[in-house]
Amino acid sequence: SFQKALRGLEIGVSGLYGGRWGGNRALRERKEIEGKLVTPCPERIFYIRHAFRAGFTLEEIHQLSHIDPWFLQNIREIIDLEDELAAAGSLDALA
Repeated sequence: SFQKALRGLEIGVSGLYGGRWGGNRALRERKEIEGKLVTPCPERIFYIRHAFRAGFTLEEIHQLSHIDPWFLQNIREIIDLEDELAAAGSLDALA
């Protein structure tokens, strides 16, 4: 339902993966990620994805964003599935 809600924003994303903030699998700079996590902004949810992919721990993301750890863990599970699909060559199905 979270992924569907992101698609429902009608901003050109297909969930956490997709669109101008999420679709690029290239890693972002740590300072850029930290800045986006600290300040509430429309793209912050996508920077949670970039933070996990860059090696931030759940606790680090929680301390920067003050987003509930339960919610962050659920986002982490979506990202882990994305990584599994990418490894299997099935990531194009998410675009």
